[in-house]
Amino acid sequence: MEERKNFTGRQKSIVLAAVALALAGTVVLTAFSTGSNKTETVYKETTAERGTLTAGISETGIASIQEVKVNFDQTATIEEIYVVTGQKVQKGDPIAKISVSSLQEEMNQKEIELVTAQLDLQKAQNNLTTETLQAQLDRETNLGYATSAQEEYDLEVAQLELDLETASQNLLDAKQKRSYYQKILDGKEINEDKYNNYKELTDDELEDMIDDLDTQIDTLTLKYHQAEINAEQGKKKAELTMRQNLIKSDTADALYENTIAELEAKVQTAQLKVEELQSDIDEAASYLADGIITATSDGTVMSVNYAVGDKIKNTDSLTSSPLAVIGNTDVVYVSVSVDQEDIGSLEIGDPAQVVLSAFEDTYYDAVIYSISTSPAMGGTSTVSYAVTVQLQGDTSGIFNGMSATVTFVSKQVEDVIYVSNRAVTVEDGKSYVKIKDENGEAVKTEVTTGFSDGSNVEIQSGVNEGDIVLIESKVSSK
Repeated sequence: MEERKNFTGRQKSIVLAAVALALAGTVVLTAFSTGSNKTETVYKETTAERGTLTAGISETGIASIQEVKVNFDQTATIEEIYVVTGQKVQKGDPIAKISVSSLQEEMNQKEIELVTAQLDLQKAQNNLTTETLQAQLDRETNLGYATSAQEEYDLEVAQLELDLETASQNLLDAKQKRSYYQKILDGKEINEDKYNNYKELTDDELEDMIDDLDTQIDTLTLKYHQAEINAEQGKKKAELTMRQNLIKSDTADALYENTIAELEAKVQTAQLKVEELQSDIDEAASYLADGIITATSDGTVMSVNYAVGDKIKNTDSLTSSPLAVIGNTDVVYVSVSVDQEDIGSLEIGDPAQVVLSAFEDTYYDAVIYSISTSPAMGGTSTVSYAVTVQLQGDTSGIFNGMSATVTFVSKQVEDVIYVSNRAVTVEDGKSYVKIKDENGEAVKTEVTTGFSDGSNVEIQSGVNEGDIVLIESKVSSK
């Protein structure tokens, strides 16, 4: 299939077809009269043509040209503008001139920033080396908890239980000692050997000793209760510590990898900063000779966003406008909305044909470039999806916003003879057309028909290219 062709038959506009028929004239061959009304059979002449018939889904949309931005990543003052909107340019043509002196100031500042960035990079690299060693030590320690966590827990619990047992024993000893002194004081029988140790004590001395023991018992009772609390809380704390250490063991490798990744990311960020500044300096240096900013693509200038005397600064950022925008007419798209009933039959790469209202006698081959999965229109009974096609071949002369009709091809026949559907009649299962012969007479001729696009039908036999075919209609007049 050719990429750009002149329409024939169906591809020609309806307006041109109407004009052609008007020029061909209207031939009245017979007339019938009934009372005051007269019915006339009228024949309109049309020519059997050779060309392409296409059938498919047709939708209207708007053409858009690929936009190529002309950016300048430095800060400088514009001295001259060489282009205007609508001007055609080629890649390398001058777009604007900037002040070399202002650019030199920017370059000097960037060189100072580069020195700082290089120091930051060196620091990040040193940190990567030293902190990697620490991360390795931490990893080995954390992995060791897999075996030591339980041991440390058991030791901690054993110590807590020992402290509790000691407090309990101290309290019991004090109570037993007091009971013994009380028995001596009360004159009750006691062990003879132990009695000899205290037989010289007076009752007052024994009472003093009992009072001291009562005080000790109170203190030891408090210590015992505190030991109970310590044992209960200490076991919980020891268990928590054990679990935390086991988690450290389980995540030791991941923690190590994350630490190294963060250190490496800091090095990469610092490296990118150095490279960015160096790139800016190199770019600035490339403009120091003449300060000329050139077109980065062939095309038509769509906009110029700065004027002489303006200060231009990093036009590639989200908050700045590009110096200029060039429309690359080699890359043209048309976007249309396709109903939900039809969208399932389309795939990226499928063929399509495009006709622009500005060039009605020309059609363009195209392919489906993208299909949106989100509805372009929703919330109503009609749901449609955006489909974009890319035109093929010579697309020069197309402008942004031109209206277009896109036909998504479901069937197509090429290099066939065709006539209007209205020229064909069917009798007893056979198809006929009326051909005007060299004498101007209408000759009924049997034909074999083929594919129809809805307006025109393929004639496989019975008609030759260039034959004058008659379209019959009846009109009434008084």
